[in-house]
Amino acid sequence: MRSAEDSLHAATAQVGVAVASFFPDVSLSGTFGLRNTGTRYLLDWASHFYTFGPKVSIPIFEGGALVASVKLSRAQEVEAAINYRKTVLSALQDVEDALSALQADARRRDAAHPEHGPGEAIQGLGRRVGERSIQRSELNCHCATQCVYIAH
Repeated sequence: MRSAEDSLHAATAQVGVAVASFFPDVSLSGTFGLRNTGTRYLLDWASHFYTFGPKVSIPIFEGGALVASVKLSRAQEVEAAINYRKTVLSALQDVEDALSALQADARRRDAAHPEHGPGEAIQGLGRRVGERSIQRSELNCHCATQCVYIAH
């Protein structure tokens, strides 16, 4: 589940990167140095040099590629959300199957040994299986809402 969640986070971040590529990129750079390494030249400004320069990159002629990149990133985000949903639902199904198997084992044990009666740990098991089904339904609704939100 963590892997699927990490993939979803990465896909969501990639959408932000794709959208950010629409904006200009501004950077500043500079250097400072000495032409002579002797100590007597340290305070002599004639032996110093420096450069400074801005760089601006504006994506003027890349409009179609940028739009396609955003659409691709959003589609990959939806795919990651669907994979995450499938992973969570699969994990919940595994838990539900294990609880059902445990409950069935308890019933067989109680049928084989009616004098012992049902164990305390098993009594609420049916209720817990029902709760898991409700949680699973709520998760389905939540994931569907997220997928619709991401798609738009």
